[in-house]
Amino acid sequence: MPQISFEKLAVFSRPFETYTLRIWDPALKRRAISSRASGTDGAGTWNRPNYPRRSAKINLPSNEPNGHLCRPTCIPVKLKLLLCLALALAVAANSFARLVAPWPKEKLQSAADLVVLATPIGSEDLNETNSLGYSQFSSFHGFRGVDTTFRVLDVLKGMPGNDHVVLHHYLEDFSPPDCPTFISFPPADTNKYVLYLAKDGQNRYAPVAGQIDPGLSIKLVKTERDLRDALGFHFPMLPPSADANPAICHAVQIHVPVQLHATRREDAIVIKTDELMATNLAVGSHVFTGTSTVLDIYCNGKRVTGTDSMSSKLADGGYDDTFRRGLYHVPEPGKKYTVIVTLTYFETDEPPQHMWEPREGNYYKVLCEQKFTLSVQ
Repeated sequence: MPQISFEKLAVFSRPFETYTLRIWDPALKRRAISSRASGTDGAGTWNRPNYPRRSAKINLPSNEPNGHLCRPTCIPVKLKLLLCLALALAVAANSFARLVAPWPKEKLQSAADLVVLATPIGSEDLNETNSLGYSQFSSFHGFRGVDTTFRVLDVLKGMPGNDHVVLHHYLEDFSPPDCPTFISFPPADTNKYVLYLAKDGQNRYAPVAGQIDPGLSIKLVKTERDLRDALGFHFPMLPPSADANPAICHAVQIHVPVQLHATRREDAIVIKTDELMATNLAVGSHVFTGTSTVLDIYCNGKRVTGTDSMSSKLADGGYDDTFRRGLYHVPEPGKKYTVIVTLTYFETDEPPQHMWEPREGNYYKVLCEQKFTLSVQ
């Protein structure tokens, strides 16, 4: 008949000690119930389906039982976890540490009011201190406030008032225990950052993950791969220029058409410039210029077709174009109709981009406009 013995593992506190149950089988002349699945003798852990899959762990009084006692060959799973936890607590007890909540990209994107790709322009120290919840003492009176201005290169969420955004954050002159992990931007910093921001005033923002660990909200773009991961596939979105000033003007000379004429072909209308003249336009400072072209075709006083286009520069050298009948539904030969061409030269603080709408800019201004009426038969 099998005999039972106990193997002492470790002493936690008196009067109890922890033991592992072993079984002595006289028929097999060894401490085993049966072989393990791997082919070795089983000892200290029951691995057969008819036994528990953990070490047999029991508590007995500190006076050792009658039976075979030997050094441990198996540490229970729970004991391993307790040892790891004890080690972690021991390290924490001898160092300053605090828990930092994770902020994955999806959480940052969802919580942010504004997400931009930007590069720093400069920082300004504020007459402001904030303890951010830390206890003040003789050497520590709070963290000093800083405003760092960024130039926006692309907008991933939201839309700032212009292409300058101000990040409000803090720096330390003296670090208290468990101090925050602040981030600074040297004057010569030309790196690109993805900023996840929360509103903190008019065109002023704060890190969405909080001021104590602003680095969670500010991601340095080191490589082109980082840039692709941050932006994904989309057309860049650019806010208006913060430096645009239409009151400070300079002269720009271009050549504009004096007269146009239209020639009818079998399958198209060809419009060309007959004569040019030079003209000076008063263009504002740090604005974007462009030319809008609108063509309308009327037949018997009714508009039958037309096109419009936009160029991100001032057209210099007149207007020439061809309109094919199959593409633009130009009236058939033999019919009399009127072609009206309108050229508009403008400036705006809205930068050229996909689906550009320069008229939505705060400083949209028509610099010059021309209208030509042509008869075609």
